[in-house]
Amino acid sequence: MSDTQRSSSSVGFAGVTISGTVWSTGQTLFNKVLTIAAIWIISRQLTQDEFGSAALAITVVKFLSVLPPLNMGDVLMLRGSRSARANRIAVVLVLKVGVITTLCLAMGSPLVASFYSQYPSSMFIGLLLVAGMRPSAEAMQVGNLTKLRMSFKNRTIALIDGGVQFACTLIAVVMALMSCGAWVIVIPPTAAVFGKAALYDLARRRSCAITSETVNVLDTDNNRTTSQTIQRQFIATSGGQYFHSIADSLPILVLGKFASEAETGIYAFALSLSGQANTLVAGQIAGVLQPVLGRLADDPHRQAEGYLRTMRLISAIAIPVCVVQALFSEFIFSWVFEERWQPASHIFAVLSICEAFFFASAPTMAMLKAQGRFTTFLAWQSAQLVGSCVLLPIAALLGGGLAVAICATCLWAVGLPVAVWLSLRNSGHTIWDALRLFAIPWLTALPIGMLGWFVGSQSLVLGRGGAILATLVIAPIVLLIMLSATRWTQPAVFREMMLLVRMVIQRVWGLHRLFVGKPIG
Repeated sequence: MSDTQRSSSSVGFAGVTISGTVWSTGQTLFNKVLTIAAIWIISRQLTQDEFGSAALAITVVKFLSVLPPLNMGDVLMLRGSRSARANRIAVVLVLKVGVITTLCLAMGSPLVASFYSQYPSSMFIGLLLVAGMRPSAEAMQVGNLTKLRMSFKNRTIALIDGGVQFACTLIAVVMALMSCGAWVIVIPPTAAVFGKAALYDLARRRSCAITSETVNVLDTDNNRTTSQTIQRQFIATSGGQYFHSIADSLPILVLGKFASEAETGIYAFALSLSGQANTLVAGQIAGVLQPVLGRLADDPHRQAEGYLRTMRLISAIAIPVCVVQALFSEFIFSWVFEERWQPASHIFAVLSICEAFFFASAPTMAMLKAQGRFTTFLAWQSAQLVGSCVLLPIAALLGGGLAVAICATCLWAVGLPVAVWLSLRNSGHTIWDALRLFAIPWLTALPIGMLGWFVGSQSLVLGRGGAILATLVIAPIVLLIMLSATRWTQPAVFREMMLLVRMVIQRVWGLHRLFVGKPIG
């Protein structure tokens, strides 16, 4: 393939990824704004202890879900649509895993409650039982969601996810206003997983059903061999995903054991806020990225170039957003949240810096899975988990939530550039190519952000009004200047950024015309 053809292919790849993200990005933007508003309402109704109990229960379920059901979707996408029988075997297997996991969580909940003895036993067991239903619900999603993703039904997935998230947020707000306590954090997300499973099934039946004739043609695999292969692949990818989930969730588990309920709640509150912006772009693009990368498995060079182009786009947006969050955190918390949540502002700032590296996690995992490099994925996450297990308990004992946040940030700041390099090394790229993905946006955003912070700090002489001015006026202007500076530091990325913006605006305008319509006459 010539250089011209490769360049054209990369542009086409980026176009497919961006266009596939527009549906989800537009809806996710609306839902993120709604979610932040809901968190504000919930923060006024829940105590720090209640927030900590709920966050710990959800994290314990993640810790004990050794074989996360949704990882079977990665195995099926790697295999493609080669065998309908293989798909059925995989779906049955993952349903068994989900149900067994839920039953084990239910039986083990009293033991877990005794380990975290500082939490009210009966309430904590109840939270575990509700959160423990999630693996079964996720197992119900796998087959239908995978078929929708492989068929690039991104619009359908976005509509389902956006609608369910909207309903979930409204339910959480109503429950908070009814003083339902920690249940506000646990019940709506669990119900949302079941809702998505039902809607994915309905959408698949309408758009992606496999005819009986196709099944007869494709059913050529040996059952025993296929089942063993799927089990090995599922265990390999689940191991890496499990270790990732634990490394990501370990701060809550450690604080739950070595700190107070209030300290755990403050950390969980800051964590829930810090990652909202990143999932708007990085998380949505990653969902579209994996099936696209999987179809390029026979062309490693094009696959790597497409991944790099997408990562440059994500980093050019995510890092400036995270830098602004970190620098203006104190201004935000000083007038948005009540006094009891003010200790979370410093943790929020540190975790925002962490997010300026963590944004690379979902796309890089998608790349490694699309390459079928589950062993490399497992090795990376194993190393990350070992470092977390050694250092985070020490940090919790020495400095509480803030020290844990700093430690976790340092670990991900080292681990994620290495992971990006691992995903690219087979295509001839060096560690410097991986480091540039982070370094260029950081060097672009940080000087502008520091100047903006200095200007914002001068407004504090106005008191509360100055903090509002810094948050609502100065911070957005600083962010726009950061993004605009990409025009000179990364011109090609800036053009793709403008393409994404135009497509989102066109989509939003299309929805406006749909609901408002043109005046008659």
